[in-house]
Amino acid sequence: MESPFLEMRNISKTFPGVKALDSVNLQIRQGEVLALAGENGAGKSTLMKILTGVYTPDPGGSILIEGNEIAYNNYAGYDYGWEAGGTKFVFTDSLVVRDNYVHHNEGPGLWTDGDNVNVLYERNHTAANKAAGIKHEVSFDAVIRDNVIENDGFNPHGASIWWGAGIQIEASSNVQVYRNTVRDCMNGIAAVQGNRGSSQRSGRPYLVQRLDAHDNTIVQTSGTAAGIVKDDHFDDSVFKSWGNRYEGNSYELAAVDGKYFQWMNAPHTREEWQGFGNDIRGR
Repeated sequence: MESPFLEMRNISKTFPGVKALDSVNLQIRQGEVLALAGENGAGKSTLMKILTGVYTPDPGGSILIEGNEIAYNNYAGYDYGWEAGGTKFVFTDSLVVRDNYVHHNEGPGLWTDGDNVNVLYERNHTAANKAAGIKHEVSFDAVIRDNVIENDGFNPHGASIWWGAGIQIEASSNVQVYRNTVRDCMNGIAAVQGNRGSSQRSGRPYLVQRLDAHDNTIVQTSGTAAGIVKDDHFDDSVFKSWGNRYEGNSYELAAVDGKYFQWMNAPHTREEWQGFGNDIRGR
C-alpha cells in the first residue's frame, strides 16, 4: 500500500468541560477522496482546524507531511512576506516534514511561522524558492537535518540575510541544523533577531537562542555563507551569551579571503569568523 502523504496521529483536543477529540488518526494517500462525516459536535471542524493551524492539539499527537511535490505556488503574486509560498505551518506541535520536493514557489518553500514547537524537517529537497528554502520563524524547538537546499532564498527586495537564505531561522530558539547541503543560495544558513515580542500562547520570548548549526556543507559564491544579525533593540547577547554556535561546517567559497560570514552585525572573513569561536573544527 502506498504511504500516506499526510498523516495525523493520536490527535486529541480538550476544551473546558469537553474532550472534542480523543486520539484521532487520519491518513490520506495519493488519489484518495475522503469525507469526514458525523453528527454535530463529533469533532470534524476541530480536526480540520488543528490541521490548518487554527487550534493547537493537546500534547502527544503529531502531523506528518511526507513524499509530496510542492511546486509553482503563488504565481498570482501575493505578498510572500506574509502568507504566500509553498507551505506555511502555524501552531503545530510535533510536525514532521519529510522527503518532500519543494521547488519554484513564489515565497518560502517550507515555512513554520508562529508558535510551532517540536518540528522536524528531514530529507527534503528544496530548490528555487523565493526568500527561503526552509524558514523557522517565531517558533521553538526544531531539528532541520539531512536536507538538500539549492538556489533558494533570492529576494528582489534585498540581498542581506535579513531578506533571505537557504535555511533561515528568525527569532526562534532551540534549533538544531545539521548534515544539510546548502548550495548556491542567496545566503547559506542564517539567523535574524528582530523585535518580535513573546508568544501569547506560552509566554516564551521570540529569541535566537541555542542555535546549533553543525556539520553542514555550504557552497557559496556570493552573499553570506553563515551568520547572525540583530536589530537595535538588542545588545550583543545573541552573539556572546545566548548559546548560538556554528561548528564543524564545511564551506566551499569562491574566494578564500572573502567576507562570507556575519557576526557582531558586520561581515567577516573565515579567519575572523573563527576568531569569534565559530567553526573551529570546520573546513
